Amino acid sequence: MSWVLRPYRDQDMVSCLLNLRSNQPEYFADYEYEEFHDDLNHRQTLAEAKQWPYFVLNCGDQILANGGYFIRSDSFAVLIWGMVRGDLHRQGYGSVLLEYRLKHMAGKVAGIEIDTTPASFPFYQKRGFQWEQTINDGYAPGLDKVIAKKD
Repeated sequence: MSWVLRPYRDQDMVSCLLNLRSNQPEYFADYEYEEFHDDLNHRQTLAEAKQWPYFVLNCGDQILANGGYFIRSDSFAVLIWGMVRGDLHRQGYGSVLLEYRLKHMAGKVAGIEIDTTPASFPFYQKRGFQWEQTINDGYAPGLDKVIAKKD
């Protein structure tokens, strides 16, 4: 079955939340489930022109991956809530989603930043992101945060 990348819709919330759950505890701390839920709910309350871009990689009735970004006032984009369903890692979906987001923001930003886990950082490093710093226990005890940037 073929897949399609498309903008997030309100009815995608449950699948996106399940994707996050499928990546816990290695990639997301427990509290991040509620934070993600709140972010998606808040996004829905914004006028369409103010909503930060968020996308899903959809195959039939399944969301295989999801992620977005927002642009800060300094014209840097920040990649947010990017994930591939836990049982589908290393099949290319993350690369497709990242490339789509990068193309979507092309020409609109001065650079890109992400905060991620040490387990995910090599994925971004292979795609030109440079390590800036590591914050020990940055997400939760035992779950460090890596800050990385790409010009």
